[in-house]
Order: sequence, then structure tokens, then C-alpha cells
Amino acid sequence: MPLMNYQNNNTINLMASLVNAFSHQSNSYIYPELSSLPAEKIQSYDNVVLLILDGLSYKFLEKYFPFFLNNYPHTILQSVFPSATSIALTSIATWFPAQQHAITGRFMLLKELWMVVSPLPFSSRLNGDSLALNGVQMKEIFDIPPIFQQSKRKSYILNRKTLINSEYSQVMGQGAESIGCEDFTEMSQQIETLIKSWLEQKYLYAYDPEFDSLGHSFWINSQECISYCEYLFSHLQQLHKQLEGTNTLLLVSADHGMIDTIPERTIIAEAYPAFKEMLSLPLCGETRTIFCYVKAHQREKFFHYVQEKFSAFCEIYPSEQLVKDWRFGIGKPHQHIRDRIGDFTLIMKENYILLDSVINQKREKLIGNHGGISEEELSIPLIPLFA
Repeated sequence: MPLMNYQNNNTINLMASLVNAFSHQSNSYIYPELSSLPAEKIQSYDNVVLLILDGLSYKFLEKYFPFFLNNYPHTILQSVFPSATSIALTSIATWFPAQQHAITGRFMLLKELWMVVSPLPFSSRLNGDSLALNGVQMKEIFDIPPIFQQSKRKSYILNRKTLINSEYSQVMGQGAESIGCEDFTEMSQQIETLIKSWLEQKYLYAYDPEFDSLGHSFWINSQECISYCEYLFSHLQQLHKQLEGTNTLLLVSADHGMIDTIPERTIIAEAYPAFKEMLSLPLCGETRTIFCYVKAHQREKFFHYVQEKFSAFCEIYPSEQLVKDWRFGIGKPHQHIRDRIGDFTLIMKENYILLDSVINQKREKLIGNHGGISEEELSIPLIPLFA
């Protein structure tokens, strides 16, 4: 597994630059600022917009939209590990990677509840029931304050109407005013309206989930994904022109990239009864980075079994070693991260994925996947548009 770079050209370094530009004091004692975009440069702009296009990798842009990259200055950033929405969006909201915020995947053990949950909808994996409706408040579980609470600027979050009032959005959006949008067209209009409405300094965080959704449903290299990107960039170029003279910095980036998967490289855990028998909990994490909780007396056997039977499609690591090697981030780890990454971590090779299921849960057939360490998943763009 390659080393993760949290010293420069990482999502975390971009967020360090932003939080240092907006807050009352420097916070860069853990993670350094992005050298190509330091806080001092950001502070010179009255309006800063961070637009996150979920799932849009640099490799995809390089393949299908080289003209866009050639026409604008850009930087290649590395996503956080695991390279997945729940981890990366929390890092963007808090400017910390999983080492500190301890959200580790789409499915995650919450030892506080003795339950495997899905953190973004804040629901049980078993039946999808909302934890909030059952009296569990997300703010009691996830304790890293969002950057909006540290900002001297008026802050706004623009998100889909279907997502803006979720438990996750409310907790991670504390300190900002939230605005729901029907689609990216309306989001672009709202960004222009907010920037031109009054003169106070503003920070806008805008998130569009559609490209990621299309990638899961179709090939990431599908015409559906390409067409949606054409729509996005058409509106972005128009927005850039409309913001001329407003002293605005529009930062276009992503949370992670994606990789296509084929049925022949989809590994079903139930096809390996000995593997399943040694587990003490359902698989957690993502389809490409999997956290395994193993019965204590069978851990050595499990390690050797995976090395022997699964060597063609994954690597196995003791999860504790990944924390010590700073794969999840540098500095002091969150008190619960070890509870949330299991005994062993499986990193899938090439474009393999590993799936399991629990009672009453339909196994999803995702075509585009993420969470792994391929260049397609880790490399994301940063395109600064100056207006």
C-alpha cells in the first residue's frame, strides 16, 4: 500500500489553507497549508466558493475533458483514505482526515451503540432505520466541530434539497446557513445571487452528488457521466463569466474519484463460508477498503486464509498498523478510530470489490466504486477560477 501524503497536495492541505484564511488564529500546527494556495492568497478575495463535485476524478477529466484542464490552471490533489464520500466530506467539513474525525466508511461499527451503521443517512445497516428517530443524536457521536464555526466570514452551504435537512448535514453544517437546490442549474444561480447580494466577505460550500450517483448506476466511463460533465462545465464557464469583477475565488474540486467494476471481479463473501465463519461482525468500510472484525481465537487463521485464498484480488493489513503508519492521517488518533476499523483491513487490487449482506438487506449492484487506493480513486482536481 502506498504512503498517503498529508503534507501537501491533499484535500486536507486545501482545507488547512481555507480554515486558516477564515479563522481568528492559525490551525496549521497539525496539517500544513496547500503550498500552491496558501491562506494569505485566499484572504485577498471577498468571496470564496468551494464546489465539490462528488466522484469526479482527475483521470476522468484528463481522459474526456483535456481542453478544460488546458484552459485553466489546476492542481492534482490526493483524496483522503479511504477515498469515499463519508470520509472525504467529513474531512472537508472539519479539515481533519479519518485519523481525527473517525468516520471510516459507508458501513461502520459504532461501539457506543453496539451497532453497524451508515453514517451519512445516520441509520442502521440492518434495516435503514433512522438513529435520530430512535433518540440517538449524531452530535453525541461525532464530536469534531465543522470549520464554519471557526470562520469569521458569513458561511453558506448549498446542497440538494433531498440532503440539506439530513442529520449529517445539520451536524456538519453548524455555523453556516443552508440552502437547498433542486439541481446544479439552481445551485449556480444561488451562488451568483449570494455573491452579488451584499458586500460582506463570504464563504460558500457547494456540493453536487449527481456525478457520483451516475457512476454507481452506470459505467464511470458511460455516456451518462460524460454528458453530465458537459452540463456541469457549461454552467461553470457561464458562472465564471457572471462573477467577473466580484473579487471571487471559485475552487472546483471533488471528494474522491471512481473506478469501474465488472461482475467477474465482484467477490461475494457468502461464496467463502470459512471466511464468513471467522467474522464476528458484518464487513464494514467500503467495497474497496474493507474492515474485518474477526473472532479473537481465529485471527491468525483468518490472516493466513486471506493471504492464501484472496491473494489474487486483495492485500490484508492489521488495521492497527495502518493507524501507526499514518495511513488515515498524521497526529494523535481519535479515541474511537480503532473501534471503527476492525482487526484487519482488506485493500482490493485492480478493480475488484468485496460485498456481503445481512438479513433483510438487498445486496446493491454498484458498477462504479470507490474507497480504494488506485490513481483513479485518489487523484482529484483542484481548478481555481478567479473572478
